[in-house]
Amino acid sequence: MRLYVPLKARLGRCLRVLIYARYSTDEQSKHSISAQIAKCRKFLAQWGITDAEIEVISDPGVSGEIVHRTGIDRVVAGIKLRKWDLILAEDSSRLYRNLSACLDLVGGAVDLGIRVILPGDDVDTANDNWMGLLEEAQVHHTRSNAYTRRRIKRTIEELWEMGAAVGPLRAGFKRRASVPATAKEPARGPFFDEVDEKWVSVIHEIFERIARDESPWCVAEWVTSTGMAKASNARIATWRDRNITDLVRNPVYRGMEEYRKKRYQKIHNSQAHNAGKCKAIPNEPENVMTRRVKPMVEDDLWIRANSAIDGRNVNPDSPRGFDHPQAGIPRDSRGPLSKDFCCYACSKKMHNQGRADGGYRCSQAKSGACWNRATADEALTHAAIGKVMAEEILSGQGVLGAYLRHLKEVFQDDEPRRQRMDELRRELKNETETRERVIDKLVGDNADSPGLEERLTQVEQGLRAKNAELASLEAQGDHEQKLPSDEELQAQLEASAATLLSMEREASRLLKRLLDGPILAIPYQQFGSDKVVLRAQIRIKIAGLLPDDLYLLLQSLKVPMPDYGQEVHTVLIDLFEPTSVPKHAKAAWDMLSAGKRRKQIQAALGITKRIACQAVQLGEQMAQAGLVDPYIRLTEPPANASRWRKRNGKSQAGDAPSQEPDTA
Repeated sequence: MRLYVPLKARLGRCLRVLIYARYSTDEQSKHSISAQIAKCRKFLAQWGITDAEIEVISDPGVSGEIVHRTGIDRVVAGIKLRKWDLILAEDSSRLYRNLSACLDLVGGAVDLGIRVILPGDDVDTANDNWMGLLEEAQVHHTRSNAYTRRRIKRTIEELWEMGAAVGPLRAGFKRRASVPATAKEPARGPFFDEVDEKWVSVIHEIFERIARDESPWCVAEWVTSTGMAKASNARIATWRDRNITDLVRNPVYRGMEEYRKKRYQKIHNSQAHNAGKCKAIPNEPENVMTRRVKPMVEDDLWIRANSAIDGRNVNPDSPRGFDHPQAGIPRDSRGPLSKDFCCYACSKKMHNQGRADGGYRCSQAKSGACWNRATADEALTHAAIGKVMAEEILSGQGVLGAYLRHLKEVFQDDEPRRQRMDELRRELKNETETRERVIDKLVGDNADSPGLEERLTQVEQGLRAKNAELASLEAQGDHEQKLPSDEELQAQLEASAATLLSMEREASRLLKRLLDGPILAIPYQQFGSDKVVLRAQIRIKIAGLLPDDLYLLLQSLKVPMPDYGQEVHTVLIDLFEPTSVPKHAKAAWDMLSAGKRRKQIQAALGITKRIACQAVQLGEQMAQAGLVDPYIRLTEPPANASRWRKRNGKSQAGDAPSQEPDTA
């Protein structure tokens, strides 16, 4: 490249030069960075620059289409600080393969008096025609990148047709090279994926556990303990619930491998934080590639496990992608009380909103669709519910012991399982006959019969589900049910109590087992005050404390359990910190009625003299009103409520006027 304007430093200092280098992932050449740097240094020496202050920034193995990269972000920041007099790169494709982003960077440098030279594209911002040359070069580089993607796509299709591996290695498989590695040479492809026999039993157990409706979080913890590796492109080694769901959904484990179920579309908005990257969107069914491979689980087991996951979807017909009403809105319902914490007044979900430090409020309150506008502190709510649930677990060992003794008798005669199997066989026989009759009608009719075809589909789906359940029950026949000892039961209860006390996301699995219905957030108004607080009403099932395997088996067998007392009982929990006066009101009045003096009441309750007098006064008023609890349950909007009433003609926090309650 010829320079029409000579390179020279500013008066009194050396020329400050930045050399930027990059290679993309498809080039896979680690020596490309050093080669680019050497070429730039040679260019400087050719034009007489030998004593410059040179700084080197690089982005190895990153596509130039990505706008925000570690190295290029440092370049942009340095331009704003005017750290250099000259920016040098092999060509403009090293900076970007994105026209708008490249023009922004080079133009920003020119605006601040920084010269940019790109020898490979004959671009020198000291010349007047630099912008036109840069635009032409970027169009060429962008087009060449598209051609490169086409060549890569063609190569992958050839590998797919010959049965070779494409994409990352999946869990439970191993990759074999066509040419094994030697002492001097690494292994060479094409590579082929094969079933790794040592993990077949683990994969099978994953599907079995999910088919029994076990929580994916629980299964993920178990798989992590086995040491089975995730897919080769996984960023963390620990298994998560989403990993388990994706594994069960993948048809490769039933013998059908799919490729290109999703296609990748580049993000063109240069202002986005992930500009230039690609996002995955569902591909058209006719463009999905399929091939048969060796199965690791039976069809019945795969169907049962996927049906269990389908059963967790409370809204299967919800629109997806950009059609979803929540598209682009981040979700904040990831806590342990998600879907289990509901408003008493309208039965809608309690959302994480309403307080600066995090709180719960009815999701319908802000729009005015619900009159219950009371809030509860999130941390206090989690701590209160977790503490009560942990105490219930630790106090339930006696009842659970009676349950386990009953289960021992049930498993000895195995009657429930055999009855269910006989029932399934009868149902299968009837549905098989129904299917044959439908097929005969379809064969006999010359005209199209859409109603019969839909009926045949429904019957076949029912047959598959019942066959899967029957196969599961038959497999349990050879498995001896081992009941835990008293020591094992106590250890398990203590572990469950610790999980609930932490109230992390994993606690939601235990809560769902223990709850008989949702947790209700009920508003209460303090006696003699406008203050409204929330209490949580919980119905607890003692049977939910049984070990996971026994609990899930009992659900599938539908074993009737005897009533040992307190099988389901209700607990009321304060979701607030009561102030001293209502907290001690009843006790203070009872002590005064028993002849105690106020100084004695003050000392006994550990409160001040002023609080003791106020507590006695409130306790007397409660006694006259026939109350033992200073908080009165609300079943309709209160006449006056602190922070609820209108101010300056506007509803507080955007609230609408009160409506009649729809009590649960």
